[in-house]
Amino acid sequence: MSGDDGMEPLRHAPGPHPDWNESYYFVFSDTRSGLNGMTRLGFKPNKNEAMTFLLLFLPDGRVAGFQAVEEMGLAWPRGQLRVAGMSHKRWADGSWVYSFRGRMVVVGEPEEFPKIGGHPELIRETLPASMDISFAPIHATYEYTRHMIH
Repeated sequence: MSGDDGMEPLRHAPGPHPDWNESYYFVFSDTRSGLNGMTRLGFKPNKNEAMTFLLLFLPDGRVAGFQAVEEMGLAWPRGQLRVAGMSHKRWADGSWVYSFRGRMVVVGEPEEFPKIGGHPELIRETLPASMDISFAPIHATYEYTRHMIH
């Protein structure tokens, strides 16, 4: 998807570097509930690797997180970008739906989350979680690479 619709293409031709990757982020904040979060999908076609994470910064200061790495498979992702239980779906009108189904671990403080691989005792609980967030842009996409000095 790209061209006359003014949207950034979902996929780009991979470069030669083994760690070349295509990343998709969504960062959000709900001021009414105090919930904040971010998600990333990343694809390394030269390594056949796909990864995702979802972090939810809870109103009480705790953090819930999910992370997964899996094989990308033979098909480079098209319209719906999906890794494990996380998906980012872009519609033709420029709107997106971000969905998650899975289990998340909860830690007490944000700085504890990156440490849980070596310190599983930091995990306070594991919870089932689901998320469906719709996002509709309020203005045209700004393609910053068109304005970069090369």
